[in-house]
Amino acid sequence: MISRLLSKSPLVFAPLLLLPYSLSSQALSAKTSQVIHGSAPYLSIDGVTKVASMEDLLGIRLPNISYIPQGANSALYPNAVIDQSNVDAPIEMPNITDTFADIQAIVPLVNYPRIQLSELMDSPYNYGRDDDGDDNINAIGNLTIKWQDKNGTDITGEVKANPNRRLNL
Repeated sequence: MISRLLSKSPLVFAPLLLLPYSLSSQALSAKTSQVIHGSAPYLSIDGVTKVASMEDLLGIRLPNISYIPQGANSALYPNAVIDQSNVDAPIEMPNITDTFADIQAIVPLVNYPRIQLSELMDSPYNYGRDDDGDDNINAIGNLTIKWQDKNGTDITGEVKANPNRRLNL
């Protein structure tokens, strides 16, 4: 009796093999009505220079208009001061009365310490650009800024709370 059941069991289980598979498959596809022409959207902090990498977002502009990019990407910013600061040779501010608010970073003071990239695309920042005039430029992700003093202590909260504090005391 068991041998008769086992001999018929492949037929009993055969329909179960078909369950995980669909008889009709569908896939998503996208088509445009015309060939795409023009250039891709990009980020620009100053309205002129195209941001080529995430590293380009990490620089700061000092009150004397000098720009200090992260790393040594001097081709992108030919007049930039290359950041070679360290504990023994920190970045020096040009004026004795300079404050944190005088330093321009991509994360605005009002948003410290984090901003969504999508917020930077539109007004009032308008960092999203497109040479063809396309609208609705979008970016996904967050930027977080961290300020440290010469001892490596995180002072980001202090910068947010006291942006007009003088730096060169």
